[in-house]
Amino acid sequence: MASYYVSPDGSNNATGLLEAPFASLQHAHDIAKPGDTIYMRGGVYELTSGVQLTNDGTSGNPITVTNYQDEVPILDGSSMTGGYVVDMASASWNHIKGLEIRNGAEGGLAIQGESHNNVIEMLDVHHNGWNSQWEGKGIVMFGSSSNNLLLNNDSHHNQDLNLTNADGFQIATTGTGNVLRGNTAWANSRATGPSTMATPMMAARVVMDMASSWAALARVRAAPPVAIP
Repeated sequence: MASYYVSPDGSNNATGLLEAPFASLQHAHDIAKPGDTIYMRGGVYELTSGVQLTNDGTSGNPITVTNYQDEVPILDGSSMTGGYVVDMASASWNHIKGLEIRNGAEGGLAIQGESHNNVIEMLDVHHNGWNSQWEGKGIVMFGSSSNNLLLNNDSHHNQDLNLTNADGFQIATTGTGNVLRGNTAWANSRATGPSTMATPMMAARVVMDMASSWAALARVRAAPPVAIP
């Protein structure tokens, strides 16, 4: 089981050790095996395309992507022309924790395809959807994704250009066993409906712990990506 480190001033030609980190989460995840941990150093990672997470861990050995100590890694999609900042396409047994995701053209993080048994924890997902007429999601789940846990995430100030279809969290999957626990959704633009936590498409396929999750309706003006110190 290996540990890799990623830093905004790293190099993908480096070894990935603490003293010689990689430059991108994409590169680190592409070589990660079950049980490996990817530590993201603090700072802004300026993306021109979304991070595609496709590798799988296993039940006892997930692939973990987490912030290093108390540092804040920021994945910034200001230079992207479309898509989500992080896209998990049929990726399973991954644990994503402690990242800030912002300024995605269409949204922050997408879990889709047949993704299953992932844990998405303590993400700060905001100001996504600035270049989309109909998206503007913070965290979204599509396809037949199942048995995923969204835990203690904060999703806010996500919007589409029409101010009509943005959500802090959208669950639109035919899969079962997905759980939302301890999440907050606020100041996401949605012209109709009282909630930015989920949509009617979730039906009975999601367990949502309302005692520890909450949402607030607020419309915000669609705007270009913002630089946040």
